[in-house]
Amino acid sequence: MNYKAILLAMVFVVALAIPSFAFSEDKIYTNFTNTNGAEVRMLQLEKAMEKQIAIGELALPYLDENATSIIAEYKALKEEVSAYDVNGKEPEFLVKDFLAFKEKALELKQEFKTYVKDLNSDEKEAIKDAFKEVDTTELDELDAEIKEHKNKYNYEVASKLFADLEIKNQSLLDEIAAGTATYGEMRSEIAKMFGGLEKDLKKELMWKIKEVKAKGQTYKEKVKKEIKEKIETKKEEIKQKIEEKKEELKKELEQKIEQKKEEIKNKIENKLEKWLGKDDEESDSTEDSNAVEDSNMEIGDSSDDSNSIDSNVEVEIEDSDEDSNSVEDSNGSVGSGDSNMEGGSE
Repeated sequence: MNYKAILLAMVFVVALAIPSFAFSEDKIYTNFTNTNGAEVRMLQLEKAMEKQIAIGELALPYLDENATSIIAEYKALKEEVSAYDVNGKEPEFLVKDFLAFKEKALELKQEFKTYVKDLNSDEKEAIKDAFKEVDTTELDELDAEIKEHKNKYNYEVASKLFADLEIKNQSLLDEIAAGTATYGEMRSEIAKMFGGLEKDLKKELMWKIKEVKAKGQTYKEKVKKEIKEKIETKKEEIKQKIEEKKEELKKELEQKIEQKKEEIKNKIENKLEKWLGKDDEESDSTEDSNAVEDSNMEIGDSSDDSNSIDSNVEVEIEDSDEDSNSVEDSNGSVGSGDSNMEGGSE
């Protein structure tokens, strides 16, 4: 077995931290060295944004116009992310653009939270209930794309690794391609290879691995520093692009908001009708009972009859006032309560 091949392979394993688990936050720079890895990162960002937009749109009928502008910007930004092509770009260029998109999305999300936190408990419950009915087709499609590219990425990494280590295990590679391979299976294959090496070679390899890890960390810090200014420049470019689309998207959102407000109004009116209907039934039942008592009183004294009628009229007027107050109280209860809501998760 070629010593250089073993060394390169071992370093590769350390750098990727086993391919099936290679999409943690600290692996961003590694992921963008591979087209499928870059696709996974961009699709994950798009999915997170799509979910945030769905929640945001449901909250807009309860918020002011400034919140609508933020979601319009967010939608325009998501369109830029969706249209982004990772092919033919250098890793550092991809990382720079990805981080610029991500930072801009986070800025808009935080800005939107300043409005959402003022929603009352009834409004939050209404949003949560509405979100359960949201069509998840687009999110499901994004999930499928992410899984497909992640499996391709893992397969490419594992195939290269197995070739360098002269490991022949096509069935495991097939499992990796299908997304069914486990961390334990990958680790077992590497352990078999490493366990077969001589003690001195193992020791030397471990020192080399530590050295390469240190150099890798230095490289990441260097890249981070170099692309920091480039990220700000990219964010300005993104801002200009989304400004061009924002007004059109805002108009579309405003139409949706009016429709949603009408739906909310109808739901409240339906609830009030049910509540008031019950009150009317109880009132009718009481009047029937009073009528029986009045008829008995007629037998005793006709002079009390007219007073009884007047009294009933007065009671009906009072009941009518109570019904009016009931409507006002019910409307008021829709806007009562208070707690914090963050408007979604990543």
